[in-house]
Amino acid sequence: MARRAWRGIAYLCLSLAAGKTLCSAQAIPVPAWAEFTGLGVSLRAIVPGTDCPPASVDGKSLAMTVRQASSGEFPVTTCQLLAPAGAKSATIAGQAILLARTRVNRIVVIGDTGCRLKGAQVQDCVDPEKWPFPRMTAKAAAQHPDLVIHVGDYYYRETPCPQDRPGCNGSPHGDLWDSWRADFFDPAAPLLTAAPWIFARGNHEQCGRGSAGWFRFLDAGETPLTCPAAAVPFAVHLDHLNIDVIDSADINDKQLSTDRLAQYQSQIAAIAPPTKDAKGAPPSTGLDATWVVTHKPLWGYELTTAGQAYLAQNPMLAAGVEMMDKPRAAQLPGVDLLVAGHVHMFAAIDFSSGDASLRPGQLIVGDSGTSLDQADVRDGEQTVDGLDAKYFVRNTFGYFVLDRVKSRKKGHPDTWNGTLYGVDDSVLANCQQRGRSIECQPPAK
Repeated sequence: MARRAWRGIAYLCLSLAAGKTLCSAQAIPVPAWAEFTGLGVSLRAIVPGTDCPPASVDGKSLAMTVRQASSGEFPVTTCQLLAPAGAKSATIAGQAILLARTRVNRIVVIGDTGCRLKGAQVQDCVDPEKWPFPRMTAKAAAQHPDLVIHVGDYYYRETPCPQDRPGCNGSPHGDLWDSWRADFFDPAAPLLTAAPWIFARGNHEQCGRGSAGWFRFLDAGETPLTCPAAAVPFAVHLDHLNIDVIDSADINDKQLSTDRLAQYQSQIAAIAPPTKDAKGAPPSTGLDATWVVTHKPLWGYELTTAGQAYLAQNPMLAAGVEMMDKPRAAQLPGVDLLVAGHVHMFAAIDFSSGDASLRPGQLIVGDSGTSLDQADVRDGEQTVDGLDAKYFVRNTFGYFVLDRVKSRKKGHPDTWNGTLYGVDDSVLANCQQRGRSIECQPPAK
C-alpha cells in the first residue's frame, strides 16, 4: 500500500512596501498535537479520508482510533490516542511531538487568537499586521516551552468577508473545517508540536457558534460531546503545579443566570483541594501551587457601549464561588492564580497590596490575534468587590511566557517570572507571580 502524505495548504504572507501584501501557498503537515485531559495526555491528529495513521510513542508503534468521522461540514477524520503514562515523545505522520516533561519550567500562554469576521466587525486576515497570530506562533515556538495554555476563542470567522474588503477576500466562514483550519490549525502549526497543550473553551466555541469544531477537535473529553453539553472540568497535576480547567463559555458577562448557576457551582466545587505540606500549610505557603484556567475572568474589564473600560467582577462566577467560600465570597482558598482571556488585551490584576491571603491574582491574556479592544485603559488602582486592586494593562498584540524560578530556600514555593512579548518579540512587560500575587511593570529602559 502506498504511503500517503497527509498535508494541507497554508498561506505565508509578507508585508511589502506601499502597504502591499504578498501571500504564497505553502504545504504544511497534517495537524497533530498533544493535549492534557482528565485521563492523561491525548495525542490528536486531523487527517483526510477515513484511516488514522499510527503514532510512534517512544519508538513503539501504537494505533490511533477515530475520535470523530468526517461529515459534510468537516470532511476530515479526527484521530486520538491516550499516551502511555510517562511517555516522552511521539511521532505522527512524520511529525515529532514533544510530550510532558518531568519538570515544567516554561509556559506559553495565548488567547483570543482567531481573525474576526462578524457582520460589520471585519479584520484583515491576510495582513500580518492586522492579524499577527501566524507570526506569533512561530516566535512562541522558538521559546521552547514545556507547556502551552490557550485560554479560549479560536474560531472567529462567523460571517462572509464583505466584497469591498480585500484584506479577507475569499476567507471561509461558519463552523466548518475550512474556517477552523484557517483560524487555528494552519497558523498554530509551529506551536502545536512544540509542547503539550491545555485548551480552555471560549464563548466563541459555545453552542450556536463554534461548538461543533470545539468538541470534534479540542475538547478534553474522551468522546465528542454535543450541545447543550459543556466541557467537563479536569485537573492537570504537574511538578508542584496543579492546573484546574473549567468551562465558562456560556457565562453571561454582566447578569446572573440562575438556571446555569448550579453548573458553575459544581465546576468550582470540582477544583482539586489544595495540597498541603508536612506541616499542613496551604499552597500559597507550601510547595504546591494551584492555578485555575478558564476563558472568562472572575475579575476583569467590561466595556461600555461608548468603548470605555472599567474593572468589574463577573456576577455569574462570583455567585458560583460564593456558595463554596463562606463567609466571604469569591476568595477561592487554595487558588493562587486565575488565568483567563475574553477581554482583548493583556491585564494583570493584583490584590496583594492589602491582605494577599484573601484573593488570588487575575491574569488576562486575550491579545494574541483577534481585533484588540480599543478602550483607553491605563495602569492604576481601584477597589473591586471590597478589596483594593492594582492593575497593569496593555492593549497591544502579544503572547505571554512564564518561567519558573526555583526557590533557594528548602520548603518554600517556586515563583514564576512572566514576560509579555510583542509581535516582533519586543518585551512589553515584566511580571512576577508569587503565591497569590501577580505584579507587572514596563521593561526597564
